Parts: sequence; structure tokens; C-alpha cells
Amino acid sequence: MSPVSSSTRPTDEDRSSGTYVIAALRLAWHSVRLPILAVLVVLEPFVSIVLSALTILGIFFALFFRFLVRLPHFPFWMMLGISVGCATLLLVYYGIIRILTGR
Repeated sequence: MSPVSSSTRPTDEDRSSGTYVIAALRLAWHSVRLPILAVLVVLEPFVSIVLSALTILGIFFALFFRFLVRLPHFPFWMMLGISVGCATLLLVYYGIIRILTGR
């Protein structure tokens, strides 16, 4: 009697079709990733300057109007929150660029 072997190994045909699918998905990912990355990298100096300026000026004006001008109904915490939000948005922007570069 010969032993019956029930092999669950994938055949060469199964492996080659799987590698084609993986290669196609990788090509699709790169064809989407690279144009988005290119746009983000080109816009990076502008976005960085604008968001950094909004952060610094927002904090400066919030402190200025709160402690020097002393406006009675000035939205101090909202102004600081918007400034911190701009800084956080810049960090998110850099994080997206870092994810898309694959580092």
C-alpha cells in the first residue's frame, strides 16, 4: 500500500497568480501614492509658512489682547485653540507625507 498524502501546498499556478495579484495591487498603490505625494511635497513650503504663521500670530494676538489690551469679551481660549489646531494640522500634514514616502 502506498501512503495517501493530502498536500495542502499551493501549486506553482496558484503561487504565480497570487504574485500577479500582489504585483498589480502594488502597482495600483504606487500609481495613487506618487501623484499625491508629489502634490503634497510641492505645496509643503507654502503650507508650512502659512500654518506656522497662523500659529505664532494667533498665540501672539491672543496673549496681546488678553493681557495688554484687556478686552472684556475676547475669545482667548478659542484663539489659543485655533492656534494649537494649526500647529496640529501641520504635524498631520508632515505625518501624511512621511506615510506616503514609506519611512
